[in-house]
Amino acid sequence: MAARRFGVVVAIVVVLSGGLAATGWAVEHPGSWSLARDMPTSRLGNGPAVVDGQLYVLGGFNYGGGIVDVDRYDPATDTWETVSTMPVVRAGPVVASVDGLIYVIGGFDETFTSYGSVLIYDPATDSWSTGADMPTLRGDGAVGVAHDGLIYVVGGEDNGAVLKTVEVYDPASDSWSAVADMSMPRVAAGIAVYNDEIWVSGGGFEPFVETPWAVTAHVERFDPVTGTWSPAPYLSQARRGQAMVVLNGTLYVIGGFDSMLRGVHIERYIDNEGWVAAGAVPTFLSDCNPATIGSKMYLPGGWVGIGNIGDELLIYDPTQFTYWAEVAAHLGGAHGSLWRTDVAAANLGEESADVDVVLHSAETPGTMTTSIPEDSQLALADVVGQMGVTGKGMLELRSDQPLRVTGRTYNDDGGVTFGQLCDLQTADQGLREGDTAHVVGLRQEGALFRTNLTFANTGIFPASIQVSLFAANGELLDAYPLDLAPGDSIQELEPFVNRGGRPDLGWGYVTIDVLSGSGVMVSGSVIDSQSNDATTVYPKR
Repeated sequence: MAARRFGVVVAIVVVLSGGLAATGWAVEHPGSWSLARDMPTSRLGNGPAVVDGQLYVLGGFNYGGGIVDVDRYDPATDTWETVSTMPVVRAGPVVASVDGLIYVIGGFDETFTSYGSVLIYDPATDSWSTGADMPTLRGDGAVGVAHDGLIYVVGGEDNGAVLKTVEVYDPASDSWSAVADMSMPRVAAGIAVYNDEIWVSGGGFEPFVETPWAVTAHVERFDPVTGTWSPAPYLSQARRGQAMVVLNGTLYVIGGFDSMLRGVHIERYIDNEGWVAAGAVPTFLSDCNPATIGSKMYLPGGWVGIGNIGDELLIYDPTQFTYWAEVAAHLGGAHGSLWRTDVAAANLGEESADVDVVLHSAETPGTMTTSIPEDSQLALADVVGQMGVTGKGMLELRSDQPLRVTGRTYNDDGGVTFGQLCDLQTADQGLREGDTAHVVGLRQEGALFRTNLTFANTGIFPASIQVSLFAANGELLDAYPLDLAPGDSIQELEPFVNRGGRPDLGWGYVTIDVLSGSGVMVSGSVIDSQSNDATTVYPKR
């Protein structure tokens, strides 16, 4: 984004953004998101680097101005420490590490002056030095990556002009050289090294302030051996401000926003095929520059939600597969019922799966670990009881291999059981901000039928929803908000009675509007009060 974004661009993103694009990004096994401990300082336009397994976050700005603090994160202890400050403010620089040193290249300051200077941080001595200036001033939106001991700096913006030039810095000789230009100018693109080539994706081709909708899906790659650029398959969606990263040998683009200023989700590249959907982001994410440690991607700060300059450190792990049921139980209920939950998980792959099972409950939490051999199924009968818990809560299965998972919650009536589907889904399959869903075919008829509702938040951010109860003829009985913290599960017993005041309603339905958050799961349970036979009713979007 342009240097002028301290004021103008903040206003544009807050006012014009349409949230997250409503596209078919739910996939079967999308990996998992988590939150680490918050950074000491919120930042936009920062750059991360990794040295010796430690994550350093440098530069950037927030609503208070430019930032010189350098924060270091230790993944082993989930702790932050502030180290030696930068000599000067730099927002929007290229940041890369080579041979244990961190290079901060270009960027702009609080007067919107573009720079080509090179600042060098040595974590071993906690000290700063300078390198040779970059020949081209790149004030903002340039991207860069280290490869074979060299740092490639691509595109960016200088005084309102979007650049297509590429320059290479050699730390060993402290010198710069120019290589072939890209085929088009780019600002706020994605960049990564993949198959020993420099890949550049998307970005804007005109200044953001003047034309924020000038966004491309074009991808090209630079071969350092031949010194030439060649086209690569287009992204499925045009975007700018995205992260581009290689995790476990797979190339991903994550987040950013499209020409309508809507957030977009995750794509991964399949050789000789192109780009495919690879899951959803947990919220609007843009200008979040990535770093990798092991199999995980770390995204410090940036735009995290509309208009929010984040202090969050998000972690994306494509190797962890997580499945959720909004409620599982081992306890007694109304009308003499005894509720239990069975879960079956099939590992159809070629490697054994290590599985953690977690019951999220403020009153009665529980955990257990197990494994599933390759090409096998494991049944966990009365899974909550196996944890030694009497209670209920949201159930989470975490696996290092993709699974096929389902379940059954039932009333155990002394040898005869009456059960209902307890499906386990990924967080991507849940509802997110802006979604509306309807749970239909509910019944509340005196001593004959009763209805319960369950709401759960499988996301990493708090969620807010509006629940509206209706009679079959469309009469609004009650409307009320619910707030769901991450991991929360709220079961509303007989809401048509306790909130709507209609014990003999007959048939009814419920509408849910998601006001904020993602990964919201909802279900209704219609129970025959004579037999305690229950039927699960899932929402219709």
